[in-house]
Amino acid sequence: MNPYFNLKTRHSEVPRRVYARLDNVESLGGADTVLFSYEAVNADWEGFEGDGLFPLDLGAGVISRRRRGSNADQNDPKFRRILWKHYDRFPFYGVEITAWGQEIRFLLDLGYSWLEMLLEPTDEKDAQIQVYSGLFAKPAAAKFIWPPRRSKHSRALAATFNMSAHPNARPAQIQKVFKGRVGPESLGICDVGQGNANVVLDGNGQPLFYFDLGCGVKGNAPTTPKPLSFCLCGDPPIILSHWDADHWAGAVIDPRALHRTWIAPRQRLSGPHQVALGANILSHGGRLLLVPTPTVPRAPLSISLGSTSVLYLQRATGKDKNGSGLVLTVAQKRLDRAWLLTGDADYAYIHTMPHSSLAGLVVPHHGADMKSATPAPAPPKMKNKPDYCRLAYSFGPGNKNGRTSISHPTTSAVTRHNTVGWDHGNWVKTGNTPGTVLAGGDVRATASNPSPHLNGIIVGWNKPPSPRAICPKCKIPMKLVQT
Repeated sequence: MNPYFNLKTRHSEVPRRVYARLDNVESLGGADTVLFSYEAVNADWEGFEGDGLFPLDLGAGVISRRRRGSNADQNDPKFRRILWKHYDRFPFYGVEITAWGQEIRFLLDLGYSWLEMLLEPTDEKDAQIQVYSGLFAKPAAAKFIWPPRRSKHSRALAATFNMSAHPNARPAQIQKVFKGRVGPESLGICDVGQGNANVVLDGNGQPLFYFDLGCGVKGNAPTTPKPLSFCLCGDPPIILSHWDADHWAGAVIDPRALHRTWIAPRQRLSGPHQVALGANILSHGGRLLLVPTPTVPRAPLSISLGSTSVLYLQRATGKDKNGSGLVLTVAQKRLDRAWLLTGDADYAYIHTMPHSSLAGLVVPHHGADMKSATPAPAPPKMKNKPDYCRLAYSFGPGNKNGRTSISHPTTSAVTRHNTVGWDHGNWVKTGNTPGTVLAGGDVRATASNPSPHLNGIIVGWNKPPSPRAICPKCKIPMKLVQT
């Protein structure tokens, strides 16, 4: 596994020069402060030289041929070994820039181009640039020697880091993954810190499948509970909403998950860490099924789970990584109830909302300010009295974003959901800050700010299910105790 994914990589260094590609942009407390996150690789790595694995000066064509090999097939063990050999060698980094004023426009104009950054360490307090040598490492403060610029090797870097080696999955392939999986009885929202991991359980409390398998990373790595492991009884497949690390990094901590079948969106904005994770899934014996991006919004893919339940899997319609991921509805036809799992996709980008009344809704992006005017889906109502329903917030205790004090959940997200009828209890009482006290009402959260962890949440169809503290078979703690 690449050292960047290694839990033992605890301290960071500042490389002199990196190639970096934008991974995520998040507004922090308004339009005046924005966090830019980049996936980066050391530009002075010997593998980029003329006789290296990926000689950038020889161009994109040569690199593409070297990656592809001859008749490469993701099921070919030789191909797996090649991928493992290549992508475990790259000296990866993460770079976060907290930008203000004109810096925001400058970085936005550079967009998703491959950039060259020249950096040096700094002792400045509250430095705006944080460099990570690992997903779970403490950051090193840095400053620019000169402003970022587009790299002359952009095409060669794009050829090095893309998902073209992985074919698109056909609908029938995805449906086949769930054959024999029946009877979803409860939905678990796991406490993984500042990340997302949802699990759909059968009547025996065994996982039918996961939707995301994340945890806290980089600056939010301390929010991840220790130890962290997942029940993988029955070989559950993993649906990945999108390729943000806080939605898949749990598989790095519990690498048994890399042996499973992963269903993920093909996202145009491939970064080096995403490609390395795909390589690790294959080299560990797992499968990677990529859902292509449709040219126009399409009806969700229908996947039967027995005679009474169905999954509706769809691509969100946004342009960035968060807004173009996978969204899942789990519907119980007999009861006419549904759970909606959003990943980080705003409601504005969900083309087909559930037709059944919502029994469970996982709030997008940990309760971030989505800057959207689209209303949240409303909870069910029966004779002017709320029916059973749960609104789940997944975030880590004391989470932070960049060099600011902004944390999730935001007042904006809470107001957006409270307005349409989700009862937030104590969170909306005068004098309380959302996320700092137990909410009550319809709302459950995996943590409180600044502490503690509150453990996982379990949601039923029409009434609270029994807690699942531990898997009865493998004895791995599940901690789905909030009902």
